[in-house]
Amino acid sequence: EFEKRQLTHLGDDAVYVVNFQPKGGADYKGVLYINVQDFAVLRVDYENVKPLKTFGLLGISFREYLYKGKMIFARGKDGKYNLKYLETEGGSQFGVDRPLKIIEKNKNTKGRRRQNELYAQIDMAMNNTDKRQIVVFDTANLSDSGYTGFKENNQQLPTYLAAYDPEFWKGYNIIEPNQAIKDFTALEQSSEK
Repeated sequence: EFEKRQLTHLGDDAVYVVNFQPKGGADYKGVLYINVQDFAVLRVDYENVKPLKTFGLLGISFREYLYKGKMIFARGKDGKYNLKYLETEGGSQFGVDRPLKIIEKNKNTKGRRRQNELYAQIDMAMNNTDKRQIVVFDTANLSDSGYTGFKENNQQLPTYLAAYDPEFWKGYNIIEPNQAIKDFTALEQSSEK
């Protein structure tokens, strides 16, 4: 179900702000930002309204409860809209809630032959959230022959940096690192460099 909320500006473009809600068994709700001139979708903000996956059996449970994101599109030199920014955030929970009983049996004892018995109730849960961001700086068309003729270079090895080095990225077009990255120092120095 769609609802036009308002008319506003997103950068230099006039946009309609449209809310969308699930109807029936759909999973997501969010907001669309639609260009007034050509009705192109410039931005999408979305999030789930119900858990995406659930599992529970014998006291073991798993639930994927969070999936939300943002997509921003920009008009390229060719007049077509391309992805400029993508952000996704996901969250899941794993839990165990069940008894645990350990019995030491002794064959030399008459009766029930139980010597020691340990009983415990396990009740634990772990939450995990992750966030991913992609920024597209430049796009270019790729021909069919360029795509099929591409050879992957498996010789590129990662470079170990024990601390942030601003000279490492010199000459590259990158996002300015935040203060946490600038302050990063490895706890243990590696012998490989």
